Amino acid sequence: MAASREDGHEAFRGEALNTALSVLLVEDSEADAVLLLDALKQGGFLPLHRRVDSASDFRAALLSQAWDVVISDFALPGFGGFDALTILQQSQLDVPFILVSGAIGEESAVQAMKAGAHDYLMKNSLRRLAPAVRRELRDAQVRAERRRAEDSLGALEKAVETLPLGVTVSDTQGRILYTNPAEAELHGYTREELRGQPARRLAAAESWKTLELDEMRCLGPWKRERVNVRKDGSSFPAYLISDVVKSSTGDPLGLVTTCEDITERKHVEQQLRQAAFSDALTALPNRALFMDRLGLAVERARRQPRFFYAVLFLDLDRFKVVNDSLGHLVGDRLLIEVAQRLQQCRRAGDTVARLGGDEFAILAEELQDAGHAVRLARRIQTALRRPFDLDGHEIIATASVGIALSHAGYSKPEEILRDADTALYRAKANGRDRHEIFDQQMHIRAREMLLLEAELRRALAREEFRVHYQPLVWLATGETTAVEALVRWQHPTRGLLPPQEFIPLCEETGLVAPLGQWVLRTACDRLRGWQEQRPELRMCVNLSARQFAEASLAGDVNLALEASRVAPGCLELEITESLAMQDAEATDKSLHLLKDLGVRIAIDDFGTGYSSLAYLKHFPVDALKIDRSFISGVTTDPRDASIARSVIALAHNLDLEVVAEGVETREQLEFVRSERCDAVQGFLLGHPASELPAHLVGH
Repeated sequence: MAASREDGHEAFRGEALNTALSVLLVEDSEADAVLLLDALKQGGFLPLHRRVDSASDFRAALLSQAWDVVISDFALPGFGGFDALTILQQSQLDVPFILVSGAIGEESAVQAMKAGAHDYLMKNSLRRLAPAVRRELRDAQVRAERRRAEDSLGALEKAVETLPLGVTVSDTQGRILYTNPAEAELHGYTREELRGQPARRLAAAESWKTLELDEMRCLGPWKRERVNVRKDGSSFPAYLISDVVKSSTGDPLGLVTTCEDITERKHVEQQLRQAAFSDALTALPNRALFMDRLGLAVERARRQPRFFYAVLFLDLDRFKVVNDSLGHLVGDRLLIEVAQRLQQCRRAGDTVARLGGDEFAILAEELQDAGHAVRLARRIQTALRRPFDLDGHEIIATASVGIALSHAGYSKPEEILRDADTALYRAKANGRDRHEIFDQQMHIRAREMLLLEAELRRALAREEFRVHYQPLVWLATGETTAVEALVRWQHPTRGLLPPQEFIPLCEETGLVAPLGQWVLRTACDRLRGWQEQRPELRMCVNLSARQFAEASLAGDVNLALEASRVAPGCLELEITESLAMQDAEATDKSLHLLKDLGVRIAIDDFGTGYSSLAYLKHFPVDALKIDRSFISGVTTDPRDASIARSVIALAHNLDLEVVAEGVETREQLEFVRSERCDAVQGFLLGHPASELPAHLVGH
């Protein structure tokens, strides 16, 4: 009942203000205690309080004096609301007990009420504390009055005339002998209209249980919820407390029942239940509800081998770009509309849920075969490709989908969701905007990658990485005036691993940033040693996507240069063309920060990223490196030859150096030489090695 039946202090207009109130606070935070006391003061009370935060202090306080109300925090370290409630019940003191919490769950709240708490409030609704206390004080008074009036029906009748709760007294045949004014008003009758009528008249037919004589002889009291009906036919949920009235000889005389309209309480419980199982943004089921339904499907499949279901796990491709470029409000709008399209794609009986962020899941049950799940995935991807119009922004949202099928014999819902997630990552790795069905090889690969990630983290600490260097040869002179630093992993059991074996995982896990910093520092230190004999030698170092996105990149480069005492002009930093064009404006800003240090900039793998020449013209770039995929075909494929020839001409027109990567044959070397390429790099002229040949460094 976090929301009172009447809001604010207006509910108690006419009642005495500045009422003295003895309050026992179960609270470990002095600041929170002050807030509670202030709320009571603003509600018209003069609270005299004592604050405790342990079981022993609470027991001692209960015995020290009479308390009007106990207000307890739901969760304290080692001592919480349920503990305090248990101690209070064991003391047999009838003191109103109110729970307050910053984030009480729906299940815990309902459990607390069933355990005997009189009310619960959220800490962000303390304006309702004073009304709740007044209500519970009145209810406590009701309980006390009823206890004093149990000896005779006449005394009970007099005591309950002014009670706010409805009270009905019926005979052993279930006929109404008495109702108080509140009971008659609650059901829309006059008291005269109800007298002599069967008590079942107040209950909905489906919730009525005949009062048997044996039930009348029970010790009572007993509590129950049911649906009651008014004179006009409308209904409301009611909370009933009944007890048998007996003669001095122990024979039942009748039944006294109090009735409370709990419509507001039910509304609050529904809100709590919805908050616990519904996504606040999209109104779809959330992860908790999805996992509950998935668990039921897993159990059903175990009992019924022919029951077939699938889980589709999807997230939006490049959703972060929408948030970063258009803002989170537009991103939220997109998620809402995506949720609506997913609902339109699902079959009747399917569950669509938002698991968090831009991740969604679909539980598709009663499938005939895997083809049904695949067709559902295709239908979803087709629907999402239709443009979204969000406040004048046209957005195309694609999704990658992972599918896990129930025939694998899952015993836990977490297992099939995990495998669908694994398939999702495979779909992303294979190019996005596609779907993949999980197979056992994916699981094996995922475990291998998990082990590899752990080994990578240890490898950084154990200094297992090595830097190899490959020479760049200038065609005009035949001299090596630059080398490229290339990282390798000296794995303890698998030997020397090339970067393609571990760099993608480093990118995914974020390890590539510290690894890149280490390579940069190591390469600069090595260059300084070589420059004692070859002062003109340059070092080329690749920057990863994560490293390039770090705000500290320029500072890291400057520190490496200062620590090694290498001149900035002797360091050339390389970024791939595709990385440069992901966000051209941000790239331009980052490159200018680096260029201000005095270092050289090269665009690597040129020809694969569809660069805008307008941006390329403004980038502070010193060199282009033609991707090896084009160089490998210059002597066999006229198209590769044309691309290489065009890149060389473009670089010269922009006054840039141009380097051909991956030169492995004499024919390739002669081609790029004939096209006046400035420099070449490849196995024909030198393999990457931990040391350069002595003649290159003057040894």
